[in-house]
Parts: sequence; structure tokens; C-alpha cells
Amino acid sequence: MLDAIVAEIDVREPTGDWRADLRAQALSSRAVWPRHRWVTDFLGARPTFGPNTLRDIDRSLAALDGLDIDTATAMTILQPVSTYVSGAVLRELQEMQTERGETNTGDPEFQAAFAAWQQNLRAAGQSDHFVKVLDDGVDPDSTGTRDERFEFGLDCLLDGIATRLTRRPVDLPERS
Repeated sequence: MLDAIVAEIDVREPTGDWRADLRAQALSSRAVWPRHRWVTDFLGARPTFGPNTLRDIDRSLAALDGLDIDTATAMTILQPVSTYVSGAVLRELQEMQTERGETNTGDPEFQAAFAAWQQNLRAAGQSDHFVKVLDDGVDPDSTGTRDERFEFGLDCLLDGIATRLTRRPVDLPERS
């Protein structure tokens, strides 16, 4: 069943732009996994080696062909991208579950209790940076910024990989 879901992920033939290829795959994976919420127990586990998974791994490795790196380094590059996507999807699914349960946020009693909590937090003077988050109206779990937050993190990760690749071979892990 997991391999059937993997078939829904768009892992295109390599274009010669490894970053664009891995980014597109990450975005597609992020779109697919939440449609099958039961897979959360399997995200991040060792992959099943069905035909779709093998196709995707092969294409992902092929996307890195032009980098002049060994196979172990290629796998070392793919793992954090996969881990980032899995972690982000799990976090977003938790956010969605919390949103479904938040039915009392418009309730005057809830609003009063929340305002009192914020006032106590301000008075304690120990969480000034977090209080600024509240004062600025920043919701780190907002559905409106979910895509932007995911893509920002993904781009930071890909930027970091690209930077490490320019400092090769000293900075890349050795494999035996």
C-alpha cells in the first residue's frame, strides 16, 4: 500500500538542475502524504522497496549525477531532504489536528482566559521575545503561511547542501 502511495509522488526525470529536481520532488511528497494520514506511522521509516519506491530513489540519485560525487555522498544528500519533508508533514498534520479541535477560540470565556494568560506572561518578564510574537500577531502555525514556511525551510536545506558541495571533499562525510 505504501508503494502505491509513492506512485502519486511526482519524481520527474532529471533535468540537469539537481536543486530544482529535489525541490519539485519534496513539494510533491508534501502534497501527497497528508492525503493518506494513516501513513504517519511509516513516514521516516526505511522505505519499502516496491517498484514505485525504487523508481523514485533511482530518479533522485540520477538528479545528482552531474555533481561528481560518490553514491554514499548522494545518499547522504537525499536523506536530510527526505527527513525534512517527513518531519514537516508530521508537524503540519499535528497542526491540522489541533485546528480541528479548536472550536472554542471565539468563545468570550476562552478569550478572557487567554488575555489573562498573556498579561501574566508579560508581568513575569521572562519571555519577552515570545511576548513580542504575541504582540506582533505572529502565528507560527498559521495555515496561511504553511506553504511559505515549508518552502523557506526546504530552500535553506538545499542552499546548505549546495554550499557544502562547493567546499568538497573536506566537508563531506567519509564513507567506508
